[in-house]
Amino acid sequence: MKAIDMHVHIPRQPGLPPSDMESTLRNFFNANDNNETINSIANMYRKLDMMALLLSIDSETTTGEIPDSNDYISSVVKEHSDVFIAFAAIDPWKEKQA
Repeated sequence: MKAIDMHVHIPRQPGLPPSDMESTLRNFFNANDNNETINSIANMYRKLDMMALLLSIDSETTTGEIPDSNDYISSVVKEHSDVFIAFAAIDPWKEKQA
């Protein structure tokens, strides 16, 4: 393994509405390739001989947007454990729910 990419987002959890924040960031960074899949991202990291730390953002209390669940991120990591590492997202404003 050559390196670990410490900041990687994957496609939204199936069944969740599109994220306004994601659309804004994709436009800002000119990253509008919506054809990416989890498998294509995993294969890219395999070809690069790298791993990727998967991030989700839970800012529901401030944005109202439902986050990808930590269980979703965990399931993706289990499926591609050779290239993905999980990082949990917690919104501290959710108090005990967090």
